[in-house]
Amino acid sequence: QLEAGHELVHIGDVGRECLVILDGTVLVDREDGGTPIEVGPGEIIGELALITGAERNATVTAQTEVTALALHRAEFNAALTDCPHFAKHALLRAVERLAPTG
Repeated sequence: QLEAGHELVHIGDVGRECLVILDGTVLVDREDGGTPIEVGPGEIIGELALITGAERNATVTAQTEVTALALHRAEFNAALTDCPHFAKHALLRAVERLAPTG
């Protein structure tokens, strides 16, 4: 359980886990200066750092009280292998986030 205003992820940090938002909303503020995006339940935050090995490319802050499930690298990789629906969702979100913003 995370309070509103809590910073879940910070630009430039090493990614050791991703977070699945179970309840509440977070604001994703990307380093490219695009418009911050509000996301909520069912969304995965921080997967890009696990997939690419790069540093975090966004700061994510809780907008409301948030409940999130942390998946460390081994758990994330197991979920990608064992759950095709999760893998598809995670990879589609990663591609969307890597796509240039207009």
